Amino acid sequence: MPNDRPRPPRSQSSSGRNDRSERRPTRGRDGDDRRPIRGRDSDDRRPARGRDSDERRSARPALTAAEQKSREVYARTGGRRTEGTGAPTARPVRKKVEWVDEGAVKKTARKAVQRGAAPRSRSQGDNRGENRVPGIPRSDRPLPSDISRDVEKGVGVRQSQSTTERLQKAIDAFEYERYEDAARLLQVLSRQLPGMALVHEMAGLCAYRQAKWRTAVNELEATRVLDPSRTTVLPVLADAYRALRRWSKVNQIWSEIKDLSPHPSVLAEGRIVAAGALSDQGKLAEAVRLFDSVLNVPKRVQDYHLRQWYMAADLHDRSGNIVEARRLFARVMQYDAEFVDVADRLSHLGPVR
Repeated sequence: MPNDRPRPPRSQSSSGRNDRSERRPTRGRDGDDRRPIRGRDSDDRRPARGRDSDERRSARPALTAAEQKSREVYARTGGRRTEGTGAPTARPVRKKVEWVDEGAVKKTARKAVQRGAAPRSRSQGDNRGENRVPGIPRSDRPLPSDISRDVEKGVGVRQSQSTTERLQKAIDAFEYERYEDAARLLQVLSRQLPGMALVHEMAGLCAYRQAKWRTAVNELEATRVLDPSRTTVLPVLADAYRALRRWSKVNQIWSEIKDLSPHPSVLAEGRIVAAGALSDQGKLAEAVRLFDSVLNVPKRVQDYHLRQWYMAADLHDRSGNIVEARRLFARVMQYDAEFVDVADRLSHLGPVR
């Protein structure tokens, strides 16, 4: 008997699979689906991802007063501005700094250690060549072969190259009057080469020119023990003792200098230091008499002649002998008008009569 009911479509067969599909909620637009539709008009439990979502705004932490003020300033000005020009702050431009070694500040250390003795001329110290000391190698030339052999003998072949380079750097710093740098290098060298007189001499001169008198005395005493032929250290050593007010030591070294009959420049320096020590003790008359034998004018006037004449003139001025002081200052100015402050000293004393 034919069934009057309409036959269902194949997709809706009476199999178990179709039964389960009938139980599953339809995902169509008009179906009664338990899962919410993600459309714009749906009553969705998940908050929408649009910009105008109140739920997402409420989830953000509230701004502090400072943050709110910062946003207002940024919105009004467009960021930080400088100098009232209206332009935003630009990233700072970092310039590359190039160091140029122009030498140390001249005359600074020399002025610190000129303790009443006649100072050097103004022109001296303006270049590194005039700062060299006899007996100390030049930094712009290789070390002498005898010094290189002493270095190799002291530290061995393996360390001789690095030690030689350190010694050359110390000599270079000394010539440029970078005495602190030279002293640091020489401190290492004195441990590596304790028997080298050159190292102790340079260390003593660096200490002397930094007014470190006790260190200067120790290093220079070691120098003359290791190499008695280095007579140029004796006036410096005597002046270091003078700074320490050890008058007997000054007299002892002055007597030693006279007995050795060294180069006239060394003898002149020793005389200046000895006279300065007598002057420090108030013995001006004795100090003046030390120059009686050196006031004659030689055929060829050297720098050490000018230094002795200047010192003698200064002692005469302090002793009240203005006429002799004026005469000697005028003689110094005749040979070197820029020697120290001779022009000022002579102008204060008046013209020669």
